[in-house]
Amino acid sequence: MPHCKRLLTFAALCTLAVAAPLPTLAQAWPAKPVTLVVPFPPGGGNDLVARQIAPGLQQVLGQPVVVENRPGAGGTLGVAYVTKAAPDGYTLSICATGNVAVAPALYSKLSYGVKDLVPVSHIVNTPTVWVGAPDLPAQTLKDFIALDRSQPGKFNFASSGNGTTPHLAGEALKARHGLDMQHVPYKGTTPAYTDIGSGRVSLMMDSLISALPLLEGGRVKALAMGTSARLPKLPDVPTLSELGLSDMAFTGWVGICAPVGTPQAAVDRMGSAVTAVLAQPAVRESLVKQVTEPVGAGQVRFAELIQRDAALWKKIVTDSNAQLD
Repeated sequence: MPHCKRLLTFAALCTLAVAAPLPTLAQAWPAKPVTLVVPFPPGGGNDLVARQIAPGLQQVLGQPVVVENRPGAGGTLGVAYVTKAAPDGYTLSICATGNVAVAPALYSKLSYGVKDLVPVSHIVNTPTVWVGAPDLPAQTLKDFIALDRSQPGKFNFASSGNGTTPHLAGEALKARHGLDMQHVPYKGTTPAYTDIGSGRVSLMMDSLISALPLLEGGRVKALAMGTSARLPKLPDVPTLSELGLSDMAFTGWVGICAPVGTPQAAVDRMGSAVTAVLAQPAVRESLVKQVTEPVGAGQVRFAELIQRDAALWKKIVTDSNAQLD
């Protein structure tokens, strides 16, 4: 009997030893470095946002936050990579309007959809701007529309890749205003700006965070702002509302998403960390200088935004017949 009691006691202790670490592990996230995948090349708007908040996230979480660029296919390759990663909270993605709301509507054979991602946090909104080549004989987007109509087929528009928000914005401009211009896709905004600056490409819509340094440097010119008011830095550039072109004002957003199945504790912790980082005055000031709007909304509100914009861009894709294989 004493022997049996000892066996039962040992078994009970083993059971406790196995069970006890589970809640401890869940509470300990993150216990190792977190990889934040940016599905775009270095230097673009999404990359800049990720690198602005990564140091603060590392400080709040107590673990390294490694920014890893995985560009390609308009930002879809990086997101696809993350959806296939282990759903343990250690591989997350920068998700943006183009690769989450636009791409599923545009690509009939895309390997992921909104259902394959868990919204974590809405980091910033990214107002947009329509830019043109320095020698383009148009001073505003309204001028360009009239110019294209008078010389159909002469002008073209750039994007950071097939399926990106700039691509679909250009298609919407064509469809809604009866323009005849060709799409020229690039692997990111950096090479696109090179050709716009040289005059090889006429027009592009982009986020202000990417475009502002080139606009201030005179390498390209602004045709219309997608902001609610004129920018003090560019006071002579009209807003789309002033030009009667509010239908061309597409506000983008940047956030963090995780693979489906990621523990809620990890989602909540990362969401709280983003909110804490965006509350830091230095971070907010830096983001505002880049003409982004810090948000920091959590999972529920971010999910609502994604669903709303997915429906909006699906309609644009349908109306412009822009679906790709």
